[in-house]
Amino acid sequence: MDLPIDIVLVRHGESEGNVAVKLSKKNDHSLYTDEFARKSSRNWKLTVNGENQAAMAGNWLKDNDLYKFDGYYVSSYDRAKQTAALLQLPDASWRKPKNLIRERDRGLADVVSYERLRTEFGYVLEGLHKEAYLFRFPNGESLADVELRIREFIRTIQREVPKGKVIVVCHGEVMWVFRVLLEGLSLDEFSVLDKSRHPNDRIHNCQILHYTRETGDGVITPSYNRFHSICPTDLSLSEPGWRSISKVRFSNEEMLNLVSA
Repeated sequence: MDLPIDIVLVRHGESEGNVAVKLSKKNDHSLYTDEFARKSSRNWKLTVNGENQAAMAGNWLKDNDLYKFDGYYVSSYDRAKQTAALLQLPDASWRKPKNLIRERDRGLADVVSYERLRTEFGYVLEGLHKEAYLFRFPNGESLADVELRIREFIRTIQREVPKGKVIVVCHGEVMWVFRVLLEGLSLDEFSVLDKSRHPNDRIHNCQILHYTRETGDGVITPSYNRFHSICPTDLSLSEPGWRSISKVRFSNEEMLNLVSA
């Protein structure tokens, strides 16, 4: 089965959870009230800023002729569903929200302030620092676990929208898994990007990643050959243009050099 020719990934806008986490990392844990802690993270709503970000992302898509799709997919979480609707894509027909593209399950460490994360779940921070892709949250998921869901989702869109154009509204860590799969990132390459603090290496709220199998001169390749990263809320955080995706091969000697590097 053929992959969709184009797949456009959109991260949701700023949510109430995003605000709580950012403040908590600055030692302001005031938003982690008992009421907030009892609320499932899947029910986090967009902030007013997040709603505005979604509108900006929608405007960018429409201004750049990316508003007609053969498949419209959205995560089952509230913040993603809100974002999808607020993109205001004309004649959009969103399919039933997909659990396959829901955010990573953080298990016992979900809706936990950064202070509690340091004091009660210190091993989580250590595990994430040591092996961010493979570390599994207690009673939750690793990104490698999420990868299994995303592989199944990709098989789904192969069946439902072969050779078409697809938009997927989902989450930051889910988009990182898409990057690993669609760009063929190694664990080492992912680790470098994960540890980077350069703002252009992050996936910001309402960031758009556009992957295509079209080479630019009308040739369609079997796999995605280039992608474009856009941050509609701050274009300085966008890629200046398309970036090629190369599938690197190694000789025996080069493989040994990778290990000894």
